[in-house]
Amino acid sequence: MKFFWSYLRNSAQKAVTELQKGFSLVELVVAVSILIILTLTFLFSYSSFDRRVTVDILAHQIAVWIHDAQVSAMSVRRAANEQTRFPGYGLHFDKTTPGKFAYFADIDKDRIYDPIPAGKKCGDAGVECQQEISLLRGNIVASLCGNQPFGAQEATCTSAVPGSDNLYDTNIVDIVFMRPNPFDATIIGSGGTAYSHAEITIASPKNYRHTIIVWTTGQVSVR
Repeated sequence: MKFFWSYLRNSAQKAVTELQKGFSLVELVVAVSILIILTLTFLFSYSSFDRRVTVDILAHQIAVWIHDAQVSAMSVRRAANEQTRFPGYGLHFDKTTPGKFAYFADIDKDRIYDPIPAGKKCGDAGVECQQEISLLRGNIVASLCGNQPFGAQEATCTSAVPGSDNLYDTNIVDIVFMRPNPFDATIIGSGGTAYSHAEITIASPKNYRHTIIVWTTGQVSVR
């Protein structure tokens, strides 16, 4: 028993002595290097994850905007600064302004977005643009595709739906919901080409992508 307590005392004294010695310079450098490597690895992984999540959230927000246009058309909502008109509502995408899209009221009911007249802005009386939504953090509309050719156009877009035929590139896409049947969408591309479905692909600066798919039935999905 005496030997046991002596052994414990000697072990404790040895441990205290080792602690008092501290780290050697080499041990300190190794420990700090490991900490820096782990920190940089975490920050890089988090940055990539954050960009992916941002694009995913943005794609679903666009889908929500499309549903909001449908609800606005169904609820007989007046356009901004308009007292007598009950237009349809929709979204306008244009590849020449890839960092934003427009939420608009189809005041003249031609199912096509009319650009903002000179000297006016979104929300002014008689202006179809109700709000411009920016895609922040460098995200852009990377491609717009529809299922019908514009003239003798070749199919250039690969559909986000597995097994589907290739689609046709377009510079614009207008998605509009109109009374008296706001459950169906009108989808118009370049040159007034009508689509039964269109695909809007957004991309981050690191090329993380999501595609919003819209059908004339009003169905919307994100891939």
